Amino acid sequence: MKVFRILIMVTLVLVVLMAGAPAMAAQEEKSVNDVSLEHKRSVFIQYPEDLNQALTKSVNAAPTALAENNKWAVVFGDNGYGNENIAGDNNARLMASTLKSVYGFNSSNIRLLVNNKFTAQSVSQSLEWLRQNTDSNSSVFLFYSGHGSPMAVLHMNTWYLNNEFSTIKYGKLCMVFEACFSGSMCDPLAGTNRVIIGSTLPDVYGTTNSSWSGFSKCFIEEGMKDALADINNDGFVSTEEAFNYMCTRTAHGTISDNYPGELVP
Repeated sequence: MKVFRILIMVTLVLVVLMAGAPAMAAQEEKSVNDVSLEHKRSVFIQYPEDLNQALTKSVNAAPTALAENNKWAVVFGDNGYGNENIAGDNNARLMASTLKSVYGFNSSNIRLLVNNKFTAQSVSQSLEWLRQNTDSNSSVFLFYSGHGSPMAVLHMNTWYLNNEFSTIKYGKLCMVFEACFSGSMCDPLAGTNRVIIGSTLPDVYGTTNSSWSGFSKCFIEEGMKDALADINNDGFVSTEEAFNYMCTRTAHGTISDNYPGELVP
């Protein structure tokens, strides 16, 4: 009789545990699926994904204005080979103009190099110029529009840039690449206080002239210059907001975001 009672008790315990298992599994699945966008963004994001979630991302810290004389930019653009006319030079000019008119960069703090002035030597000189002028509070911005290949663009690759920026001081650093395979630049260049943006997914070509103008129009002209990307209406367009806005229009792009809050150049 005593053995029989023990068997009944064991059976009841097993029934209770089995009944609770689905609920526990559902809760565990919920906890995995509810990982915050902040956590995912801090690692690596490729688009398309849940753009509605990205566009409603909460801002941890309001952006603060930085002294104009401590904002520095190197802006590169190339029109392509022969008569290709991929508009990289015009996109670079548009970005330089936007950094001045919208974000308060001094003209003397922007190095704009396009076409025949954009060479391996001038890139090296421009990065040395940053090294000689920036400090640990500087806002540094690098933009490139032109041809690209996996983990490389013209005159620069991810190893070269990581090596250069290991000795360039900054408080926040944003690099934006508009090129074929530019999404492949994001993960290797990820780092503390950095936002790295590519106009494509890591393994995708920029296919036509319209896709190039689509990025500059959505990311730079509409998103930044016209402030249509200011989703949280705080009066500042961050690089993350411009990226999210661009993705709703072009449906592709890649970002690595390791900057706390929003990075405003």
